[in-house]
Amino acid sequence: MNTPTEIQPLSVVEPTDPRVAAFVRLRDVETRVTGMFIVESEFTLRRLLENGQQFEEILLTESRYARLEIALQNFAVSARIFVAPDAVVNEIVGFPLHRGVLALARRPMEVAPHEILPSSRGVAVVLENVVDPSNVGSVFRHAAGFGANAVVLTHQAGDPLFRKSVRASMGWALAVPHTRLGPQESIREALNPLGYLCVALTPDRSARPLDQVLSTISPKRSIALLVGTETSGLRHDTIAEADCRARIPMSDHVDSFNVATAAAIALYEVRRFRPL
Repeated sequence: MNTPTEIQPLSVVEPTDPRVAAFVRLRDVETRVTGMFIVESEFTLRRLLENGQQFEEILLTESRYARLEIALQNFAVSARIFVAPDAVVNEIVGFPLHRGVLALARRPMEVAPHEILPSSRGVAVVLENVVDPSNVGSVFRHAAGFGANAVVLTHQAGDPLFRKSVRASMGWALAVPHTRLGPQESIREALNPLGYLCVALTPDRSARPLDQVLSTISPKRSIALLVGTETSGLRHDTIAEADCRARIPMSDHVDSFNVATAAAIALYEVRRFRPL
């Protein structure tokens, strides 16, 4: 933690104040174009401060500033901090779901798979075209909880730094390394050369149970757990080219799990065979 520094917040009393123009009608897509991302909620802001995240600007309601003032001082936050009444913040932002905290931070540089994936004993989760922000964020939270090394996203997968994703991840979307594959880049062709065995998760009952598959893999071998979209799962050609298929046993009357839930169960199984 840095040496505590005195915070001098800027008071905002009108939603048209030009100093808070960056927060007006915040939308993820527009923010991404400018190289920024949005953080909301006190809990997520605190988590990211603890992880050393730096912010450009922070907008707080008066009550949230009172709760966060000491933390902002202790972490020597250098961002411009604006404080406004609840009604003014709601009018500036355009929606009331910010929980009294909105912050803007610069996006980290994108990295290639070989820059973040360890060559031995690595565990990665691959999201193929998973777009729902809550699911994307939840997978990052599960990846952090079970000690996965990274999350790999295909070209059409959702953005882990979208507002809802960051919130669902409880801030772990900024702590767990991630990389994105190119539009024509095959998952297996990208990960096999790095030493990763691609395990395609499917509810198909002809696939072997995941624990049986994992029991045959050397603990030193890196594993990539492949999960697919919320509606149809992995693409057929992705399953066909994977090194092996695996299923999570479930009751006969249930056809599948939510993608984030499936990823969590699979990561738990991996850790049974290779503890942290």
